[in-house]
Amino acid sequence: MSNPINLTGSPHPDHEGINSYGIKCTVVAKDKMGPAMVRKFATDLLRSISFACVRFGAIDIGHIKAYIGYKGGFLYADTVGEQQEVVIKGKDAAMVSELTLTLNSVILGISEKAIKEATEEMLESTLKSFGFIRKAIPNIQVNHE
Repeated sequence: MSNPINLTGSPHPDHEGINSYGIKCTVVAKDKMGPAMVRKFATDLLRSISFACVRFGAIDIGHIKAYIGYKGGFLYADTVGEQQEVVIKGKDAAMVSELTLTLNSVILGISEKAIKEATEEMLESTLKSFGFIRKAIPNIQVNHE
């Protein structure tokens, strides 16, 4: 007999204490940067989020992933475990100044709030050090008539 999937909303005991956080944003740099700099940005960002989560009390880094899209290319960056290597795969572009960034962190031992705080803090710090700013998201007006 197979084990049914639990769809009741209660976590499986093996997953107790695992939380996650994800964010998607567009970032813009004043000056264009080449593939090596975009890869360094991804590496520095994932490492800093990992270290921040450990600082907040994480027991284990399940994974931290970044999907980086830009004109002419797409990168996927991933790290698993504390102080692990960041693996980056994908298609580089020549020079870019705007990136669409999607981050996803799955962490054991800290709350979703702590993961969010660690991710946001390190995202802002890394964006600043690479000369990026978050692009403003336009307000969407909904007519309820």
